Amino acid sequence: MNHELEHLLRTEAPQVLGALVRRFGRFDIAEDAVQEALLAASRT
Repeated sequence: MNHELEHLLRTEAPQVLGALVRRFGRFDIAEDAVQEALLAASRT
């Protein structure tokens, strides 16, 4: 993974997590969703 992509993921993932927690109110589910999305993105 290149450094630019790694930086993007590190800066955006917490914001996505926060948005999902605010929307759905469940940190555990939001965290799982973000991790699954990051794994899927890394495979493509």
